[in-house]
Amino acid sequence: MIKKYRKPNTFEIILLVIGLLILVTGLILIRKAIVSGPESIEILQTMFLWLILVGIIILVAVNENIKEEIKDLLKEMHKKKSQKR
Repeated sequence: MIKKYRKPNTFEIILLVIGLLILVTGLILIRKAIVSGPESIEILQTMFLWLILVGIIILVAVNENIKEEIKDLLKEMHKKKSQKR
């Protein structure tokens, strides 16, 4: 039987904290850059790189979740296989 809820591991908690810090810090710094001067290519590059970083963090979180789900499924399959014997 698949668990409905599992406790987040240390890596996921650290990833959540770092992700939130990057989101908040990036928004604050980009806002300051836009307010302080005229729009330039540097601001556009900064926003694009920030969005890439946010995307990478999301992909890492999804990858970790998929890894945990696969591990649970393998345990369940092994359990069913051993019960058949």
